[in-house]
Amino acid sequence: MKKFATKLFLSVILFQVPLTAETAISMFPPDAIELDDNYRDWYGPELEQLAEKPLWPDTGAAQEKEIVRFLFIPGAARVKGRHSSVIRIEIADGMARLITRAKFNHLGRRSIRTLTTKNLSIGQIAKLRELANQAEAWKFRVGSWDKHDPESIYIHCTELIMERQTRSDYAVSRVLISCNQPNRLMPFVNYIAELAEQKHEDLRY
Repeated sequence: MKKFATKLFLSVILFQVPLTAETAISMFPPDAIELDDNYRDWYGPELEQLAEKPLWPDTGAAQEKEIVRFLFIPGAARVKGRHSSVIRIEIADGMARLITRAKFNHLGRRSIRTLTTKNLSIGQIAKLRELANQAEAWKFRVGSWDKHDPESIYIHCTELIMERQTRSDYAVSRVLISCNQPNRLMPFVNYIAELAEQKHEDLRY
């Protein structure tokens, strides 16, 4: 798919919600914000509006679960009604629970809906881990699957923010999933969507 870039005009900023520095740092680590300030200005507010909490830093003994989270944000030019979706999978003691929520905008009013809540089987957990390992999904502690261009924003591309929190580690990375679909990563992303019972057009990628 050919990419069309445009400068970040004021009209695009209207899709972003201001966030204080203190709140931003609590949602993502400082090195993520240093890599891309969209973590502070865009991704953090989206997660807050979807009633999500920070996955970092590790809280030691209190953090008993492994949590993986996938935030899909459609390109600003394609936002019509449904705005963003989050898929969260919590794994503990050989069991896993998946939750999918989405934010809808209609006539200036915002609502959050839970689309999927389900337990995953041992086989599904095993396949999830196998695909994640094959994709090297967590090869970045903080990173991007795209070439970062701070001068431009691809406003028609859906962004995918992937996070994982374990007892001892945290990783986050981003990819313009509807414009750049890394061959190695896509089987993992597609399986996440399948588990969440979401079609590609629902997640806009």
